Amino acid sequence: MIDFFLNKDIRNIVIGTIITSVILWAAPHLYAYLKGKVTDVSYGSSLSSVRTWVTTNLHISLTTVLLIITVILTLLCAIWIHEIVGRKEPVKWTFDHFLSMGQLNEKGSMVWRIRCFNIQGINITDRPIKKIDGYIEVDRTGERFPIKLTKDGNIVEASHMLALPPNEQIDIFVFFSNTIKDYSAWKGFEPSEFVARYCPFTFITILNGKQYKHRFSMEHIKAFIDKRISSSVPTEKGPVFKSREEGEHAASTQQSRPQQKDAAINWCNKQEKPMAPKVFAEAVERLEAGGLLDNRRIRVKLLIRKNDGTDLFGSLGGHGRSSQHGYHYDIVSENGTSQKIFFSDINTVSTFEITKYD
Repeated sequence: MIDFFLNKDIRNIVIGTIITSVILWAAPHLYAYLKGKVTDVSYGSSLSSVRTWVTTNLHISLTTVLLIITVILTLLCAIWIHEIVGRKEPVKWTFDHFLSMGQLNEKGSMVWRIRCFNIQGINITDRPIKKIDGYIEVDRTGERFPIKLTKDGNIVEASHMLALPPNEQIDIFVFFSNTIKDYSAWKGFEPSEFVARYCPFTFITILNGKQYKHRFSMEHIKAFIDKRISSSVPTEKGPVFKSREEGEHAASTQQSRPQQKDAAINWCNKQEKPMAPKVFAEAVERLEAGGLLDNRRIRVKLLIRKNDGTDLFGSLGGHGRSSQHGYHYDIVSENGTSQKIFFSDINTVSTFEITKYD
């Protein structure tokens, strides 16, 4: 009931209805008073006076009844609107990359692993969300796995989150195990095992005591896994082109180096964020083909989400390939330290910003 009157739109409806009803109720009484229609009837009054008094006051009574009915119906409509508004989830979730997965080197071969369910959300209301909870429920078995949140760079229980202010973002993790002690060492499941044991499933959030459900069908999950694997195979040589015709056209036109630079910059700027690993690899190869990575002619600022759920921020320092681990990229932080990240460790690249161009 408190939440009902805290809603600004509902509060305005109720206040407006009360003010309008008072005015409409008082108007006929004031009119009758000014016209001298309402008179005190004594025992000696004439029949005509009695008839006039009854008719006038009966009209006023009917008006009062109609206004009371109007107020009740308006309040019922306000309650109905509040219920409809209340069904809308206060957090807008991004489900584009809902499974964190990557390749691990196991006994000399690269194996795909699904580590966890990972999404981002933003509070789209004008009030803080005071209580956040939820879980994933496996449709077939009813098995439940609670959500985890990030706090100070660490994965914590949902109870550690005090409140989510308006327009603030939140990261949700769900590991399909209730016995993990070290999340950084968690390897996850191979795709076939994951699909057989845990799919389909339903993601359920409990926000300020209200429950919201998002179901992930078997077809949706399989399609995501297939797309993720097929889009993450890096090319041996660059630049990469979407078709053989595009490559032949580029070769035939023999673009000059300045033209290649412009084409590479424009192509990178047009790509949607976050980038999939394959798109990121293609962007780096196009920049290299245009000579933009030579002598630090540009600075590419990056924000990379790794498969373990951590973020890596810095600028692109270089890249290469080893026979043992495959492609890797050197990310230089603000203090000048360099960290190597392998292609198989990249989940998404949410920032790819070219900040310097000679």
